[in-house]
Amino acid sequence: AGMTLNLMASTLPGASYTQPAELRNQIALRKRQELVNECWGQAKRLHAAGDLQAALQEIERGLSSYADESRLLELHAQIQQQVRDEAERARLEQARLELDAHVRDVTQRAQSEPALDRRVQILQDGLARYPQEPRLQQQLNQAGELSSRVAAIVSEARALEEAKRYEESAQQWNGLRSVHPQYPE
Repeated sequence: AGMTLNLMASTLPGASYTQPAELRNQIALRKRQELVNECWGQAKRLHAAGDLQAALQEIERGLSSYADESRLLELHAQIQQQVRDEAERARLEQARLELDAHVRDVTQRAQSEPALDRRVQILQDGLARYPQEPRLQQQLNQAGELSSRVAAIVSEARALEEAKRYEESAQQWNGLRSVHPQYPE
């Protein structure tokens, strides 16, 4: 009967009631579960929609109340890694685009240059920025080979002229025009 009086007294206006510790713990645990589930679910939806920054903010909202919540910490780490991976992919793509633009520019300038020594210099300068770029290296090798062939033909044609073998010299000069039409530079 005394217990009943205590319960009744606690329900009367102005009476103070103290929740038992067990009940307070259950309520706190339930509040935690609800907030964590809400933040986790919203973060997963935002993540699935591709809004990684908003997903991180939602997780951080939950972590601000429950910093040790393993589900939120794990999802936070996963999304942060994805953000870093995407940033790295974007950086690599930007670097690839810059390289392609550089190669196009150097190639265009080299191909429009009739003087082979200047063409070689343009390609060497282009390779100074990207030393391992195979497209520029290949063009430099081709320009070097063409320069060597032209020099050999010119040398032979001039030697034939000096020997007064004009017809053979003219053949060398005509052959040179098929190898490098812009000669003489």
